[in-house]
Amino acid sequence: MRYAFREIPSQARIMLPAVQQAQSSGVIGVEEGWDVAFVMWRAPVGFDVSVPAVDHVTISILDEGPAFMRMDGPWRGRSGGKEADAFLLYPGGYDRRWIAPGDTTGRHHYLDLGLIAEAARELGRTDEPDLREDRVFAHDAELRLMLDQYVRRGIDPVSRPSSVEMDLRALLIAMRLVGFHAAGSGGIAAPRVGALSPRRLRMVVDAVEAWIDEEVSLDRLASVAGLGKYHFATAFRQATGLTPHRFVTLRRIDRAKAALAGRESITTIALACGFASHQHFTTAFRRETGTTPSEWRRQFARA
Repeated sequence: MRYAFREIPSQARIMLPAVQQAQSSGVIGVEEGWDVAFVMWRAPVGFDVSVPAVDHVTISILDEGPAFMRMDGPWRGRSGGKEADAFLLYPGGYDRRWIAPGDTTGRHHYLDLGLIAEAARELGRTDEPDLREDRVFAHDAELRLMLDQYVRRGIDPVSRPSSVEMDLRALLIAMRLVGFHAAGSGGIAAPRVGALSPRRLRMVVDAVEAWIDEEVSLDRLASVAGLGKYHFATAFRQATGLTPHRFVTLRRIDRAKAALAGRESITTIALACGFASHQHFTTAFRRETGTTPSEWRRQFARA
């Protein structure tokens, strides 16, 4: 949330209106305050568009359609199409021109430069990393998986993600960029001493999401990470600033907030979100939000 865009990122504001008959989801993540914003778009008749320099990072993905081509600078003539592990990285700071010959569907992910700097610090770098300009139709299956999961969580209509979850996912994406796609990286640098690795952290976050309505014990999460439970608890807190128990509780409460907008009983919601009882749910909810589930529901109804 510290690096969330306060307004529509410059590239979205400039490029989408310039594409003939463009259709888009609108930029998701700005109003929500997430550290990575994204837009899903379609250009039914293709495009030939020039984009002036902007001061943020953009990752572009081609989801459907014919190959399109870069038409500027040293990468003029480089083209690529839909591939499961492909992406285009724009570090910001220079003009670009792109041509797509036909109906094209894709998405953009926008990252603030402050998030990139934070990722570098998490990886133990003391310099300001320069993301590589040659990542034009580059390949990174792990990065694509992170981006795909980020979008799926961001548009999930049933279980809305928490800011804690999305910001953690955003930091992992930025760490992947710095670790593999910055000048002088060569490979992922060592994480902060004692912290859970980005790969293990992502596995644990995904497991919490899948098991939110079940018992999520320290032993179970440690098993996902492949660590002993005491080692895991220390490494998780070092990586996130939260204990595993508090992270799970916050995720349960975020799921419950969404459910409280409906008509299910509070006891039903409590059990569906993994709380042992109505009382257990109410105690945890009041501790984290300062109000009870019943009052939260009344406030939502008045809004």
